[in-house]
Amino acid sequence: MSVIQTIREKYATLMVVVVCLSLVAFLLMDALVGPKSFFHQNTDVGVVNGQGLDYRDFTNQVQNAENERRTQNPSENITDDVRHQIRQSIWNKFIQDQLLGAEYEKLGIGFSSEELSDLTMTMDADPQIKAIPAFQNPQTGQFEPNRVASFIQQLRSAPQDNPQVAQQLAQWMQLQQYIENNSIIRKFSSLITQAIYVPKWLAKEKAAEKAAYATLSYVSVPYTTIPDSTVKLTDAVLQEYLNTHQQLFQQEASRSVEYVTFDAIPTSKDTASLTKQINTIKADMDTLPASEIPAFITRNSETKFYEGYVPASMIQSSEKDSLLNLPDGGVLGPYYDNGSLTYAKMMGKKMIPDTVVMQHLLLSVQAMADSTAHRLADSLLGAVNGGADFAALVAQFSDGPKENGGQLVLTPGNPNIPEPINNFAFDHKKGEVGVVKTEYGYSLLHITDQKNFQTGYEIAYLSRHLDPSQETDNAAFASASRFAGTNRTRAAFEKSSQGQQGVTKQVAENISPDDYDIQGIGGARDLIQWAFKAKVNDVSEVFSFGNHNVIAVLTGIKEKGTAKLSDVRPQIEALVRRERKGDQIAAKMKGSSLSEISTNLKDTVSQAQHIGFMTPFIPNAGFEPKVVGAAFNPDLKGNKLSAPIYGNNGVYVLKVDSVTQEKPSTAESDQDLKQQQMMLQQQVGSQILDILKKEADIEDNRLRFF
Repeated sequence: MSVIQTIREKYATLMVVVVCLSLVAFLLMDALVGPKSFFHQNTDVGVVNGQGLDYRDFTNQVQNAENERRTQNPSENITDDVRHQIRQSIWNKFIQDQLLGAEYEKLGIGFSSEELSDLTMTMDADPQIKAIPAFQNPQTGQFEPNRVASFIQQLRSAPQDNPQVAQQLAQWMQLQQYIENNSIIRKFSSLITQAIYVPKWLAKEKAAEKAAYATLSYVSVPYTTIPDSTVKLTDAVLQEYLNTHQQLFQQEASRSVEYVTFDAIPTSKDTASLTKQINTIKADMDTLPASEIPAFITRNSETKFYEGYVPASMIQSSEKDSLLNLPDGGVLGPYYDNGSLTYAKMMGKKMIPDTVVMQHLLLSVQAMADSTAHRLADSLLGAVNGGADFAALVAQFSDGPKENGGQLVLTPGNPNIPEPINNFAFDHKKGEVGVVKTEYGYSLLHITDQKNFQTGYEIAYLSRHLDPSQETDNAAFASASRFAGTNRTRAAFEKSSQGQQGVTKQVAENISPDDYDIQGIGGARDLIQWAFKAKVNDVSEVFSFGNHNVIAVLTGIKEKGTAKLSDVRPQIEALVRRERKGDQIAAKMKGSSLSEISTNLKDTVSQAQHIGFMTPFIPNAGFEPKVVGAAFNPDLKGNKLSAPIYGNNGVYVLKVDSVTQEKPSTAESDQDLKQQQMMLQQQVGSQILDILKKEADIEDNRLRFF
């Protein structure tokens, strides 16, 4: 007890302080830690109306999109340019989902499981579902809903750890999501477009405007009669105009830079080195029989071997004439051709058609097992050879286009046609039938016609691009680094970029935050990110983009909102100067008639006939909508003179001589009504997202991350 008493007496004050500090720390915990704390780093790529998109979620979506793209196009290289396109697409989808999603919720638009069943497992299924061959009757080609139900049942009962099953399940879920999104969008669009209504009185008024024509007399004085130098404008006057017309001068955020590049260009030493490599490889190639050359080219050349014959018109080479004159087995090079060193060998020549017409029946390996498709292809080949109608088989079995009996029209070397199909078309004769295997499945082919035979050439190209060596690249980077190191101010940058031999200053203006390319450089995202963080007159370090080593200076900043006077001065000067000139001209246009005004101005009275309200042009005067509009002003009836009208090209005083009103037919009025309503529906439908964007609070932080 004595110990406890001692603690109470000696440490009571300390304990009170500790408890108080603990309570304060507890109260401040939310402010010090967690996503809303003072020290939390914002990881949102963007925010739309308070809803953020986290960097990790965004990158996961990008990665998934890249993987899907690789699955669909295994040979495609996902470059930085492609990756930027994917990021842009995901960002646009995020904005669309947030803005439209909020509207869907307000309007009570949803999607039920019953709707999903209707759009997948009934005769009213979505066209995407109906188009899948696996859900069609192989005999009739008609969609059968019970096949969808069987597929779903098999998918559910299959082992989920099987990679193929997992992939099919993911694809099916993705298709369901597409159908749901598409259905909701259709409902929303229908609500918007069906709400657009053009009343008959407005349609009649529009039709009357189209059928109205005027004849008018006028006196005009061009603005050019007053020299620009006589109209003095101060900054205060120009700023006042900008302040009162802000909506005309809204701008998005952008940056402007000047830059110089030190390019790594292959030297004679680099050329000699690559020539030595090509000569070494070609020495091995020269010892090979013709049958082994295609595989050798595949292993050693940057130019893919095309195992087929092409006409002279398709051969693009700086040494074309020499190539065409080679005998079978003849060689040429190495020679420099389109940035590459190339060694060519003539594999053979033969007469080929420039056009082949054939029938094509595809058995997709996505719709059935490979072995099943192979057996069916062989069976159908036997049927055709036995006299079966090819077009009828196409209609019954083909997973490809069925129009005109599956007809294809081919030209040599078409990159959009799988090579095995191209080879069959140009290696076989009219009337022949065969089966080839492609990445899509098994193709049953029947050549029905071949036209315009000419010499075809099969050439093997052993080529490698002439790139700068590491030594050359290092030298270019070193030169760029020296320039950047000794020119750290804009003045020094300007002086050196003008005086240094081989250095040319270039300009890139109005770079937006989501740009990827800069003209003259190509992909330059790092430079764009720097430009939006730098201050005017800052000079960058060296940026390396491919063979380009770039140093830039930031020359201009435009922030989102109303433009600064300095950015739009020329436009405002022209507008205010025209207004001031108009005041001077209008002050001289005095008189009770056009004749009196023209006499005072020592001018003539002009006349314009058959002026249409919907076509605001005046002969010999140009585009003048204000003048044409005044011609149909009912207040100017009875030969009244108009007040001076400040047009696009001068100041006008006019008198309306006559107005003719043609009467449109009832059929024309009805057609006009339909066209106006359809046009408005299309305009609103296409602009709704842009309208929502203008009203939304969108914060784009992508520059911080990418």
